[in-house]
Amino acid sequence: MIKFYQDKFDSEALGRKVFKLYLDRSINNEKDLLSIFNQHQIDIIFCFTAFFNKNIAILEKLNFSLVSLRNTYKFSSSIVARAVKPDNRFKILQYTKDRPKIARSDILGLAKVIGSTSRYFHDINIPKNLAHHLYVKWIENSLDDKYADESFCVLLKNKLIGLATLRIKDGDGFIDLLSVNSAYQGRGLGSILVRRAVEYCKNKKVNNIFVVTEGENLAANIFYQKRGFIINKIELAYHKHFL
Repeated sequence: MIKFYQDKFDSEALGRKVFKLYLDRSINNEKDLLSIFNQHQIDIIFCFTAFFNKNIAILEKLNFSLVSLRNTYKFSSSIVARAVKPDNRFKILQYTKDRPKIARSDILGLAKVIGSTSRYFHDINIPKNLAHHLYVKWIENSLDDKYADESFCVLLKNKLIGLATLRIKDGDGFIDLLSVNSAYQGRGLGSILVRRAVEYCKNKKVNNIFVVTEGENLAANIFYQKRGFIINKIELAYHKHFL
């Protein structure tokens, strides 16, 4: 199946006509794609495909650039993550219930941490300020209830130093964003946020919980593997710029 559509959020954040292309089967030739592309005005295509030799050859023939690996993890209840005792100095809040006031400077800082390992930053054709802006808007939209169904925050003296956003779609849960201020990493705060997200999903009777991370981000992959997530799918992420 070929899934192709314009992504409204990416288009607005990057100021380009951004389309997403998903290939979950092997395609026959480039005409299958060109016939779809020619129906639209396109600035950028982000493509995700499984490891099909034909797809790889066709995408490279059409001048798509391999930017990243895309690893999808699924939470396994058979794996028990290590228990973490929160430091009393940190407040762990459920955003829709507690509604903490968050400074924009804190959002800017977390967006930089999240985005620095993303495929947007790996793409030399996307200016770094636009990639950073995308993650700022992603966080803001999540906290404004426009994107996330729930968010969990870590605050230290009213300063936001950690965040996890959670979206529920078609009965499945997705941890979309997870970030801890670099000055406070290694203290178990990320583990606490993941545990809170998993507990929230279980309380909502959500059966499957997924998280996507870049394959080359070894720290993130190890982090999720140690906290009960197992590989569900691996894809190649290609970008093509028409401008």
